[in-house]
Amino acid sequence: MKPKNQFGIPQLAKLLFKSRLDYFAEGKFWQVKDIAPANKRNLILAGWDHLYRRTTTFSHPTGLMLEPADVCNLDCIGCWTNNDRHKGRQRYLSMTHFDKIMKALGDYLNIIWLWGWGEPFLNKNIYSMIRKARNRNIVVISSTNGNVSWDEREAEELVKSGLSKLIFAVDGMDQKTYSKYRINGSLQKILENVRLVVETKKRLGRSLPLVNMRMLIMAHNEHQTDDFLALGKSLDADIVSFKTLCDYRKDDVNADFPKNKKYLRYDLETLGNPTSDKEPCYCYRPWRRLEIFADGAVTPCEFDLEREYLLGTLDDDIPLTAMWNNDVMKKFRRQFMKDIDKISFCNNCPYKGQVVWDPTVEYHCLTEEAKA
Repeated sequence: MKPKNQFGIPQLAKLLFKSRLDYFAEGKFWQVKDIAPANKRNLILAGWDHLYRRTTTFSHPTGLMLEPADVCNLDCIGCWTNNDRHKGRQRYLSMTHFDKIMKALGDYLNIIWLWGWGEPFLNKNIYSMIRKARNRNIVVISSTNGNVSWDEREAEELVKSGLSKLIFAVDGMDQKTYSKYRINGSLQKILENVRLVVETKKRLGRSLPLVNMRMLIMAHNEHQTDDFLALGKSLDADIVSFKTLCDYRKDDVNADFPKNKKYLRYDLETLGNPTSDKEPCYCYRPWRRLEIFADGAVTPCEFDLEREYLLGTLDDDIPLTAMWNNDVMKKFRRQFMKDIDKISFCNNCPYKGQVVWDPTVEYHCLTEEAKA
């Protein structure tokens, strides 16, 4: 589903006269109500900055990708979390850093993607982070590999936190298929946690978080999509979704792509030529969104793993709002508009060259809450 006029005239009218925004993220419009005047003004300015591709913006970020943990209990193919580049870094986002973020940007943010390259729920402060963000009227979406040790108390804390949506990465119908990509993961464990969260929601009479069981479609599991949808229905998940596989420009990556073109992100015949996009790589990050890593590093994008455009860190005395328009960020915006391929992580972006608008090509909304 491709949203229409997400930042257009209808949205502007809702924002001005109803103080409301329908924010499209992860296959759903999230309705943000009772938007405060400062946030409303910032959204209008952000639309202006984005439209005219301003190098120096009048606005602050409206969205944030925030990494709670830079460590993982799995060793999934294609992930950078457990390699040598992370040595010496702080592995968990501290509450001190989180509070600093909220103090600087909390009045302007409308959505937080609470994940990064590690497993978010290994950070034991994550429930406090979610509650504080939700108390500021911010939509919070998170993702998990599901291989975490939740008991009834933690499940209650998760549900009561107000988390908007929780994506469970379930990439197979049997342990052999599942663990081919999710190395060291337990399918039984993740399904137990799906059941636990669903049952806790029912017991507490809560509709959130929406539980999204997602399958990353690859050559070895593409034959299991029908069974996976049936499994999601049997577990009373709110959403079952199917996502296309990223190309991280690694050797032999094509061997993992499915045969069914319905589940392909790229045209494999032209994969080696990133300039042959059928759908242009539409990216709003330079004008809408920041990335903050678990160690407090601030960059324009989650794929800037080498900190090529490091705007600063949360330990600096420089305010986050100043980083948003510092010399590094302005240089990034200029380069982005002038020659995007000169930015290494843009040139190798897994969204580049895709022939679909949304990498998650199927959303099956199974409950009324998910359809709303």
